[in-house]
Amino acid sequence: MSDNFTVQPPNTLSQVIITPLQQPRRGTVALANVTVDDTITINSIALKESKCKYGGLYVKMPAKLTKDGTYIDVAHPFNSKVRQTLNDKLIDMYETGQFTYIDNATSNKKYSPQVRIVNCSKYSKGNTFLARADLVVSSFVVHNVKLRHTDNGNLTISMPAYLSSTGEYRSIVVPKSKNSYQLLNKAYINEYNTEYMYKRATDDNIKRLKKAGVEFQLAKSATDNLIKFKATDANKVMSVINQATVSAPKIIG
Repeated sequence: MSDNFTVQPPNTLSQVIITPLQQPRRGTVALANVTVDDTITINSIALKESKCKYGGLYVKMPAKLTKDGTYIDVAHPFNSKVRQTLNDKLIDMYETGQFTYIDNATSNKKYSPQVRIVNCSKYSKGNTFLARADLVVSSFVVHNVKLRHTDNGNLTISMPAYLSSTGEYRSIVVPKSKNSYQLLNKAYINEYNTEYMYKRATDDNIKRLKKAGVEFQLAKSATDNLIKFKATDANKVMSVINQATVSAPKIIG
């Protein structure tokens, strides 16, 4: 389902650290760690040499091998504009030898960044994890963030990681600080405990719900719209849809 919310502008890189490799490895010349909005750090972003005849560098986000043999990005910019901004920043830093960037204005600002938990799916009982979801921080999305119980029974998030050649799990994405972890953890638990309802809606209903400021997620097909919304918003949703039905022109013939 797609989410009905506004993505923040792409000025959310609070820190970038680039580590050049002594020898290129499978086309990779450097690895970058990028901190987004002083909240999460995405590790192992690769700067790679292009194999095409024109050469040049390109940026590859950390990816995971799926069961069908394809790779999907674990964390990435939310849209093409933000992705281009990130690519240009990393390539420019590498080519000019500027391997560290810190946005002091971003790091020192006092506010809660935009954090959303979307596409939350709960596992059946007996699974090690309780749920998986996508984490959106400003202009970036992190896939397959999980929720589990700690040994003392508390709920905690589990960020994406990979198994290294030494048999150790290494985090692909980590919270920037203890405060960031608490912010992300609280957002996830709130979403996990939120009850949702589903309803089919027309294109006109969708427009009216957006205009009314109702938050919902939309699954759209060629013939149908299915909206997912909080149970606490049910009366508001039905009011908007019923009002659209009442105000529709009647055909007399």
